[in-house]
Amino acid sequence: MLLYIHSHYEEKISLEMIAASANISGRECLRCFSQNLNTTPFTYLLEYRIRQAASELKNSSRSVTDVAYACGFSGTSYFSKTFRKIMGCTPSEYRGGA
Repeated sequence: MLLYIHSHYEEKISLEMIAASANISGRECLRCFSQNLNTTPFTYLLEYRIRQAASELKNSSRSVTDVAYACGFSGTSYFSKTFRKIMGCTPSEYRGGA
């Protein structure tokens, strides 16, 4: 399931898609994530997307908007809010531009 997330994080992903990648039910998927990672599949996906975005911000000159869309976010507002919550700063501050 983690490999599925890592390979498809830039796409729209549902619980059912993650579960199907391991041939298990959505409920079993939730249980596995909770038991093994102490998180939900959605939270793991969100944090993984932010980690990928952080790497992209440091290693490229792509705009924050481009990075947000490339990492599976549908808009910059939600991306920036989530980035700040997880990383403790805005995407621009993280990059060093603010």
